[in-house]
Amino acid sequence: MIEEQLVSSQEMMGLLKISSCELSHQRNRGDLKFIKKGNAFLYYLNGTANLTNHPLSTNLSTGIHLNMT
Repeated sequence: MIEEQLVSSQEMMGLLKISSCELSHQRNRGDLKFIKKGNAFLYYLNGTANLTNHPLSTNLSTGIHLNMT
């Protein structure tokens, strides 16, 4: 079974190169699979259509971590 990977809003904005406003729009449209934990949104990387063709998706699915700073 594939383990689901979760990322914070900040991480998702960085991966998709979008603003917090656009992240909210995509979440509200149902484009992104997420859970809410307290006041925070956590986004699933597996099953996220926006990341399917993203160059980082291969690295994320293989467990390779990149320094985004």
